[in-house]
Order: sequence, then C-alpha cells, then structure tokens
Amino acid sequence: MVVATNIPIHYSALNRTIQPQEWAADYLVSTFMPAFQAGFAVWMFIVLFWNICVINFNPAISVGLAVAGVLSPWLLLPYIIMQCLGSILGAVIAQAIKNDEPGPFLIPDDANISAILCCEVMITGCMVFFTVTMVVDKTYNQATGPLAIGLTVFQGIIAGKWIGAGCLNPSRAFGPAVVLGGRAWNYHWVWWVGDCAGAFIFAFSLVCKVVCDSRLRCIIV
Repeated sequence: MVVATNIPIHYSALNRTIQPQEWAADYLVSTFMPAFQAGFAVWMFIVLFWNICVINFNPAISVGLAVAGVLSPWLLLPYIIMQCLGSILGAVIAQAIKNDEPGPFLIPDDANISAILCCEVMITGCMVFFTVTMVVDKTYNQATGPLAIGLTVFQGIIAGKWIGAGCLNPSRAFGPAVVLGGRAWNYHWVWWVGDCAGAFIFAFSLVCKVVCDSRLRCIIV
C-alpha cells in the first residue's frame, strides 16, 4: 500500500496534525545534515593526516586497530582517555558558544535497547572494517578510500537514526554526558558496548581473513 506524502496526518499521541513539510524540515535538520557533516569531517581529517600518522579520534577505531595489531595494546587505554578528554573539551566549548545543550545522544526509557545495540554493532563494525582494511591490507590502494569511509559514517548515521542509534563513536557521546549529566547518562553503556563490540568482531574477522589468505598463498607457492 502506498501512502500519499502530501496528506496531513493526525497523531493522537501528539494531539495534533503533522504537515508533510514539517517532517521534511525536521529530517533535514536533525538527521541528514548532522550525518553529512560527520561524514565530511571524517573524510577531511583522514585526508589531512593520512601521510602523517594513523590518527584516530574514535575508541571503536582504536579497538579495531589494536585487534589488527596496528596499535599497541599498551597505547589503547591512553588513546581512549585522550579521546574522551577531547570530547569533554569539545562539549564545553560547544555549550559556551551555543549557550545550549552540546548535542547529547539520548536514549528514552521505552526504546528498544536490543535493536539499538545490534544496530550500533553493525554500523560501527562496517566503519571499522573499512578503516582497518585500508591500513592493514597493503594491496588496497584506492584514492577514494577516505571518501568511502566518510560515506560509511554518513550512511551509518542515516540508518541508525531510524532505530534510535547512529552514534558510531562512544567518546562523542561521553563528552556531552559529562557536561550535562542526568538523562544524558541514560543507557550510555549501549554506545560503548555496541561500538566496541562491533569494532572487535569486524576487525577480528578481517584479521582472520588476512591470515587465511596468507596461508593459502603459502600453500599455492
């Protein structure tokens, strides 16, 4: 069944009629533009630092790189601590500039936690898999790799928003939670568990693939 999008819909829960233009404007502001901004920023930073070092601002990426052997396990915790401190600083600056809440990731009490957790595992895992592949696989040489990672972030946020997820970076949620407190800590663990679990699973699967490929080459030779 196809529902016409130009017909106003009355929602009893909201006790008012929603115009199609309102949904379009809200989607553009609350979902599309933040996703586009995040994806574009990731692309920009990867291009900027690619020839300098394997830089990362995301605990999930750090976990993936540690599993793949790119990042020393001894540096994993210091990386995550600095990422969280950077998030807190960014939240403080954003609150001071906007004089408003610095973009917290809120999970309501009636949310489907299992769905959000599974979604975070999938979308963050895909982002980590693509990122670690670019670093680990020396045969992978695509000029559009950084753009593809940015688009993965963009698509992950777009997809996650429909379920209530779309964080992809637990430190991004940590800073606003520290600054705001209260409801910002509601189910905060979901971001850490989902994102880091997704990073571990997908990075480990990539390591297994690389190991199997190398052994297969040895057998063939």
